[in-house]
Amino acid sequence: LLLPRDADGDPAGSFGRLGVAVKAKISATELKVGEWMPNLPLVTADDFRALPQTFKGAQLSSQDINNWTLYAGEFTKTSLRNDSSMEDLAYAGA
Repeated sequence: LLLPRDADGDPAGSFGRLGVAVKAKISATELKVGEWMPNLPLVTADDFRALPQTFKGAQLSSQDINNWTLYAGEFTKTSLRNDSSMEDLAYAGA
């Protein structure tokens, strides 16, 4: 099921979430903290649904070195496909 359900099992009448992010930039280095839709080589948010996927965490990116973009950060939560709440991210390695 793609849409959230209420306690009776019927489709929810409405659902949503407000996400806040703060961004600071010095030269070609940028810090983001909060909730946003990343588009990175390893993590890309899924925006093909009623409530787009977002991630919560912090990211530092730098383009101070010519022809390189460096990323560092941590995402701690994500939104699920059929829910407006945030769920913890966990490593599920082999």
